[in-house]
Amino acid sequence: MKSFLLFLLTALLMAGCGKARPKEIPQWNMNEPSAEPEPSESPSADASADPSQDAPNGRTEIPDYTDMVLMYGYSHHRKPYEWTRDIMKDYVLYQDPDGQWHWLFDAFLCLEFMSVDGPNGNKTFVSGYKHNGSYLESAAKDDWEGLLDYYCQANTGIGAIDAAVAQGAKSLGEPERKRQIIICIPEPIPYRFNNYGQDQTGGTTYWGALDGEQLDFSKTADRLKALKWYVDTAIRKFEKRKYAHVELGGFYITAERATFITDILKQLGDYVTGMKYSFNWIPYFKADGFHTWKSFGFSHAFMQPNYFFSEDIGKDRLVDACQTVLKYGMGMEIEFDGKAMQSTGWGYRLRDYMKYAQDYGVWEQCRLAYYQGSWAVRWLKDSAVAEDRQLYDDFCQFVISRPIRDTH
Repeated sequence: MKSFLLFLLTALLMAGCGKARPKEIPQWNMNEPSAEPEPSESPSADASADPSQDAPNGRTEIPDYTDMVLMYGYSHHRKPYEWTRDIMKDYVLYQDPDGQWHWLFDAFLCLEFMSVDGPNGNKTFVSGYKHNGSYLESAAKDDWEGLLDYYCQANTGIGAIDAAVAQGAKSLGEPERKRQIIICIPEPIPYRFNNYGQDQTGGTTYWGALDGEQLDFSKTADRLKALKWYVDTAIRKFEKRKYAHVELGGFYITAERATFITDILKQLGDYVTGMKYSFNWIPYFKADGFHTWKSFGFSHAFMQPNYFFSEDIGKDRLVDACQTVLKYGMGMEIEFDGKAMQSTGWGYRLRDYMKYAQDYGVWEQCRLAYYQGSWAVRWLKDSAVAEDRQLYDDFCQFVISRPIRDTH
């Protein structure tokens, strides 16, 4: 019965888009420069918005999305290092076996936890991360700004997403809503070397200065000041690019539990949502603070089931996760990585996520986030193994046919 309903729903969606939906494949000219202009020092159009609006940028409401893919980038250990248009088209668009093109994800989370082999050495944006067995030094102001510069590019990063949407629109027409860009916010880690209890050294004034004063991360007020600077800087850098097909939809707090950031969350959340940007969080399974996520000022929170990564975790974890997110009004994260390939044999666990999300109503009702390791969606698509390609098609159909996409 579910298969028939999915078929019927897909047919209705295609009918609603017109009888002559184009089949031609968008052409991807990798040598073509971006259609978007280079950065300008002149104020963006938003800067002169009507001051009577609810937010300084003229927005009256927080933009919404339904399907957000996690895109890791900035650390040099990630290969390829840059997001190109050729890569990003596989996350913006999906071509089904009949040759029809579809919009795939409608939101893109620009995310990073660490910077390895970078210009400032090895750093972490979240407490407790290791590289080669050693805890990493906390990222400072220059690292935070470097992260934003990596994302806010004309031809790579967000610029590549923008260009991919532009190319897709030549065949599909513009999507009803601009694709949403969600930018991660680093954790303001109190100590230069900080593993909460095992190593708290290097002082608390390592981050840098604002307004001529060195910030002290032992003080909540200074940590919050740094975070507001980061949000403001992200907005400014994004607006200077004048992207045509994507918009800055919100921000994401990188820490996956509330334990060490409860002193700043609500104030930061109010600051972000007060400007009509979404404030997003993806705690791991039942992490500290998950059930009180609304009290921290978040617009959207997603539960990580953490089922995919260990065969010691049974399917009852997915049942628990689905019931929990429905109880607390959360979204859920669908998780997989390169182990979903047929050569490794863990694709069945991704299928379990899809099955239980559908069986328990999460697929129909909830926002979803998609953890796909490095580039697992693309690896499945480009695989010469029929089983991999089938999993890719089934996954993309799972995304594009969700009823919630028509109501948001």
